[in-house]
Amino acid sequence: MSAAAIELTDLRKNFGPTEIIRGVSLTIPLGERHAMIGPNGAGKSTLFNLISGRLAPTAGGIRCKGEDITGQKPYEINRRGLSRSFQVTNIFPRLSVWENIRCAVLWSLGYRYSFWHGINSLADVRQRTEQILEEIHLADRRRIQAGVLTYAEQRALEIGITIAGGAEIILLDEPTAGMSHAETEDAVALIRKVSAGRTLMMIEHDMGVVFDLADRISVLVYGQIIACDAPSKIKADPAVQQHAYYGKSHILQGVHLVVGAGEIVSILGRNGVGRSTTLKAIMGDVPPHGSITFKGEPIAGLKSYEIAHRGLGYVPEDRAVFPTLTVEHNLLLGVKNANKTPRWGFGDTYRVFPRL
Repeated sequence: MSAAAIELTDLRKNFGPTEIIRGVSLTIPLGERHAMIGPNGAGKSTLFNLISGRLAPTAGGIRCKGEDITGQKPYEINRRGLSRSFQVTNIFPRLSVWENIRCAVLWSLGYRYSFWHGINSLADVRQRTEQILEEIHLADRRRIQAGVLTYAEQRALEIGITIAGGAEIILLDEPTAGMSHAETEDAVALIRKVSAGRTLMMIEHDMGVVFDLADRISVLVYGQIIACDAPSKIKADPAVQQHAYYGKSHILQGVHLVVGAGEIVSILGRNGVGRSTTLKAIMGDVPPHGSITFKGEPIAGLKSYEIAHRGLGYVPEDRAVFPTLTVEHNLLLGVKNANKTPRWGFGDTYRVFPRL
């Protein structure tokens, strides 16, 4: 019987007196596409950091393809064939797309630090780099700086870097976060393609992506796995419905806040405490209990567009633009009254955001 790709045994992680990961045990077979879901703050990214070596566990064990990797450094784990992406895109923005992929390819082909190799003369490196660029659909962007790529292209590049090192086990942390619907469809197709013949473990909040890709799903809530099963069974699990999503949970509990005219107010707190939900309640995206007043008028219970027409603007966590329209057409859609001169014109926008 072959060893599992990843095996976690009673894994625990404390930050001071607070236990974030509380006795997680999980086995992921070789070749499985496995999704980790759960509310913000459940410990999903912390679990990834433990598996990939960015954090050392307080207790418990981690095995990769049968070998104990508990407490090993990230580069040691990477060289065993496990690679990961991050929530925040992690590329070399000033290097070209080609150079980003080539950096990952060099080590996998056995090239170490050397002053005696002419890097441009390495035919096997060129061939492998070209192959990866074709696989992630960035071959025609090879010569441009990575920092100039669109957000979705940067995420594709990061996936390319992940597989370019020869990884057999891939960990993807929210690979489609912030993408439009069309970009998400392209990303799902890419992930399905690059994970063929490999083991995939991913954190994802888009349930359409999860149910489309995953062979099995684990549900993490407050640092513990409450369910692990096939997608159809997870979808029907009452405990998952109650705890992993809003369900019957009370996310906001008695929030009282006054924001004065002209103030800049920041809402701080760890993941999962309700910061985004607070903004969504103000904007009418989720129905609140209690009262919300804007410029002296009650707005609780109004539709989002009615609140927007009263002068409240909202920038969501996920991008909400029309990717097939021009920048100017997107801006035009934000004009509420074409017959009235706005306080903020296109010229003002372009001065503040010169890249537009």
